[in-house]
Amino acid sequence: MARVPWIDRAAKCAAVVLILLLAPGYVYEHRADNLAARQHPMRGVLIDLGGYRLHLYCLGSGRPTVVLDAGFVDSLEQWDLVQPEVAKSTRVCSYDRAGSGWSDLGSKPRNASHEALELHTLLTRAGERSPFVVVGHSYSGLIALIFASSYRSETEGMVLVDSVAPDEMSQFPAKRFVIPSYQILLLRLAAVWGGPRLIGLCGATGAIPDCPRFIRAEMDNLKAYGESHREAGEITGLDKITLVVLAHDPRVGLAGPRDDAFESVWNRWHEMTRLSSNSSFVEVSGVGHEIQTDQPEVVTGAIVRVVEAIRSSDTQEAAGIRGTISPTPTRQ
Repeated sequence: MARVPWIDRAAKCAAVVLILLLAPGYVYEHRADNLAARQHPMRGVLIDLGGYRLHLYCLGSGRPTVVLDAGFVDSLEQWDLVQPEVAKSTRVCSYDRAGSGWSDLGSKPRNASHEALELHTLLTRAGERSPFVVVGHSYSGLIALIFASSYRSETEGMVLVDSVAPDEMSQFPAKRFVIPSYQILLLRLAAVWGGPRLIGLCGATGAIPDCPRFIRAEMDNLKAYGESHREAGEITGLDKITLVVLAHDPRVGLAGPRDDAFESVWNRWHEMTRLSSNSSFVEVSGVGHEIQTDQPEVVTGAIVRVVEAIRSSDTQEAAGIRGTISPTPTRQ
């Protein structure tokens, strides 16, 4: 079949126009990422998990080892006001999940059980020693639950910081977390050209220093969001693990304008204390979802409290005594 010259010329012209339109966005995104990298240098080390690396940052010494896991779109920087204080009492590590912060994109699927496995592999390859106290904020509460259940003999404590509940997906109004596939595809395609940055999606700490990589990772996580909740919901008990559940003030709300639908679910999180016979629930007065940045002393105090309870329990068990944390709900 003969080629039509004007079609070839039109296609070439369209390609040139497209490149000219997208090039400024690519340059804009590249420069913005480079600036972010200079302003937020990597503070820890990259640990190879077999084809990709995760960023791990540890301070302090002693046992148990505290492991800090940030929320859905955040990096380890979310723990800046907590980690140094906890390090005064024991060893404490924070990390960037795959695709977030300074970590590479990870293997799939990107559900909470796979991320718990990645975390355990990261700690093992880095030479960090158990017993562990896992601390999860928001979405990472699901990872903390699965980690504690999967590696029960290595996990002696857990702090859930305004964590999502495993039944969140079924309790919230329909389509609350549904993102159409075409929107996910558009975000992934537009990321390298600066599109998400223009609409404010690169402001999260997890987007620093590589927003296109961050967008790809978060889109993969969103695809597995429901599965992650189902996995955590299968956990029915954690024996006598030392557990503290921190929740935001329902009078303040999660973030932004107060949402009654969100509050009706989040306020049920105290029910998760039933997973352990050695648990307590604390509602933090005057603060929203970001407790670790707005009232870091409360989170630090809860973590240190768990660490001390574990140490006390170890000492008492040697004498045939078992120490516990009071399960009575409190307001702080």
